[in-house]
Amino acid sequence: MPSWPLPIGVSPQFSPALTSLSMDGTAFDTVDTVEILALIGACCSLETFKYKASDEFSYTQTAGLNHPTTIFLPRLKKVDVTAPGAGTDFLRAFNAPNLTELRLDGYRPYHYRGRWVPSLTEPLSVTLQCVAARSLNLTRLELLFVKLQSPTTEYERILSGEAFASLEELTLNTVEVNDISLILAAVRPSSLKKIEFLQCKSITDSGLLEFVKRKESLFSVTVKDCPGVCQDHL
Repeated sequence: MPSWPLPIGVSPQFSPALTSLSMDGTAFDTVDTVEILALIGACCSLETFKYKASDEFSYTQTAGLNHPTTIFLPRLKKVDVTAPGAGTDFLRAFNAPNLTELRLDGYRPYHYRGRWVPSLTEPLSVTLQCVAARSLNLTRLELLFVKLQSPTTEYERILSGEAFASLEELTLNTVEVNDISLILAAVRPSSLKKIEFLQCKSITDSGLLEFVKRKESLFSVTVKDCPGVCQDHL
């Protein structure tokens, strides 16, 4: 379903039976997040939500980090959204206690130096805090091409289980995780069973080994295209 304009005839009154909703967004200020949130809010049976767009700002009232809109989605289990942009606006509004899988995709085809200004990193960090507080059953998290406001501290909290106590699988693809986060997170026991590092330029052999050596023998780690890690040491 396109997010703008919404198809004629789509009305919240026809939404309660929907279990899966996939939306393609458009760029910049043409996405009416208020109208879309009203539609999603009527989907009381929703289990899977996917939103893909190239926007970075939604330019609507829901973009405010303190916006009061909250939607209770008791059956929602899986969310896959582009972020930052309207995707994070939607996710911040979700109260999904049974959410188990979350994927945030920050890739855009027009990367440029200085792109990640605070107005982009702060919404991502706040959104993850909201998810951590509301979705205590999250077991799988995938972060791609995203930048957080305080990466060292925030990745430490994610890796250690402080942010997501039930997390079992974590994929970090082209993000700013570093050795300090790994070493600090290593001292805390967590439920993490599997982790993937893809194109993470700030981790090295020493940080990774310090993190992994404290894990159980069945712990799985995959490293690909991380220049600071030698495959022979894995």
